[in-house]
Amino acid sequence: MNRKHQRFVSGVGLTAAALVVGCVCTTARAFDNEYLTNAGFEVYEDTVGFLPDEFGNWQGDQSEILSSTQDGIVPFEGVEMLQFQGSTMSGADLGTVGSEVWQLIDISSFVDQVRSGQAVLNASVYFNRVSRDGKGPGDAETDTQFSVVMAAYAGTPQDFSAKWISGSQLDGARADLFSDDDTRTWEMAAVKLLLPTNTDYVAIRIAATENIMDDWDAPEFDGHYADGSAVWLIPTPGSAALLFAGCGLGFGGLSRRRRSTTG
Repeated sequence: MNRKHQRFVSGVGLTAAALVVGCVCTTARAFDNEYLTNAGFEVYEDTVGFLPDEFGNWQGDQSEILSSTQDGIVPFEGVEMLQFQGSTMSGADLGTVGSEVWQLIDISSFVDQVRSGQAVLNASVYFNRVSRDGKGPGDAETDTQFSVVMAAYAGTPQDFSAKWISGSQLDGARADLFSDDDTRTWEMAAVKLLLPTNTDYVAIRIAATENIMDDWDAPEFDGHYADGSAVWLIPTPGSAALLFAGCGLGFGGLSRRRRSTTG
């Protein structure tokens, strides 16, 4: 996205951001509440386009859903994963550093809980990339940063692009992950957000960032992937406390990476 958009992402209110890995395997599946469409990228869709204006589509900068092993990296789950490719819809551009893909989330099924001020929404995604050892497509200039952002909005999905550009979110949370060099592991970034009572919909953004080298030419990213995303609702604040107490974590807690089951 362009520089203006990148500044907005950096400025999202971080009321509840965290890097959380490992224990959140008792997450969406534990409560059986899944609000993302195509969360594991197992259905091919065109992910390139401007900001989404309807629910349930992945859309954003140059990216592609790919099947099977890529660059020696096996999908975290299933047989497909998302590859981040460029920082604009058309590919590479100097001065834009984030390859961002978005989805808008419909909250109508739990809007009463939102209005009561008790809706805690959680989001997580696994990331992986090629090694910087120079033995494959990666080298010392391979970027290492990924992130996930979740933001609450009032209004309709059709208004999202204007509100995003102007920074008119109600509240938001962000987590950044600086990934390791082991292609056998997928690392998870996760955020949680108590939705404001006037929330009408939620946006989730996943991204790879050029934190090492801002490339002028494609490909901007040597082999950067996302998989196994999830968004789920913790039914009540009390249930949220029990969940994280059982994991040995509080909100904003930290834990280590999870190893791929194929590694």
